Amino acid sequence: GTADGYAGCCKDGFTIDGFQAGGLAGYNFALRNTITGLEADAGFFEVDGLGFGHGVDDFDVTPVARLRGRVGMPVDDILLFLAAGVSLGLGNTRVPGVGSAAEWHFGWNAGAGVDVAFGDHVVMRAEYVYDSMFEKTYRYSEGDMDLDWAAGSLRLAAIFKF
Repeated sequence: GTADGYAGCCKDGFTIDGFQAGGLAGYNFALRNTITGLEADAGFFEVDGLGFGHGVDDFDVTPVARLRGRVGMPVDDILLFLAAGVSLGLGNTRVPGVGSAAEWHFGWNAGAGVDVAFGDHVVMRAEYVYDSMFEKTYRYSEGDMDLDWAAGSLRLAAIFKF
């Protein structure tokens, strides 16, 4: 993904990358020839980025949670789906010699994927999710930094149905 920041006189955009592990819960139901549902997921990112002089600032994303609706078209044991909703994520910055700050970002997400059923209780999922988080101001003793961030994730999941 990317993080874009503005600190006083300077503007910088930098790359963030890493991985996420977490869980999801949801409810789906059939509506004619479609499947609709609501899902919530949360996970811990291990995502890092450096900007403002390539090493002056460190930006990390830790927990991210999503609530999203989804709609899909089943074909035998396969479900092709689209999903969209709201996101909440915690960003952390560190500036050597100045300090660190953390802010919760609110945003939106959208994605698409495929679920493949293996029997009545196991589903394997592959999906792409894009999160876009709105700008927040990080406050330090020597000034403020405004940051927003966005990230695309390729996710794989094993889902157990009850």
